[in-house]
Amino acid sequence: EFELNQLAIYTSTVSYLANKNNLNEVEYLIMNCFNGTVTEDTWDNILSSVIDILILKNKKKNAESYIQRMYSTHTKVVFYIKINRLKKAYLVAAKAERFDLVETVRANALRLGDKPTSSLCSRFLLKFQTSNP
Repeated sequence: EFELNQLAIYTSTVSYLANKNNLNEVEYLIMNCFNGTVTEDTWDNILSSVIDILILKNKKKNAESYIQRMYSTHTKVVFYIKINRLKKAYLVAAKAERFDLVETVRANALRLGDKPTSSLCSRFLLKFQTSNP
């Protein structure tokens, strides 16, 4: 009779726990309740809700551990950029050969003055352009 939105319940629960700094409980839910029982999109949405709160609380190291577990290359890159881990964002994008994402990382690296990462991105993009005229 009543159908509750599974994703809304999951994300609300982990968001509440993350906001209360109950990361052990978040971890328990993720590993024991959600792992293998939800779609990749739902998994990424659950992790995204936790990561957003951790970023707001300036717990970037904790956020990074959740980013690594995501499926979506695009979402991983976006979150790595949000926590200023541009080299990691580049590595994820380059490994997946997502040239659009490498360009996004390069633009952010230039904006933040991260010359080593912008150089890596530029070399990658140049290599792609010369091999695909």
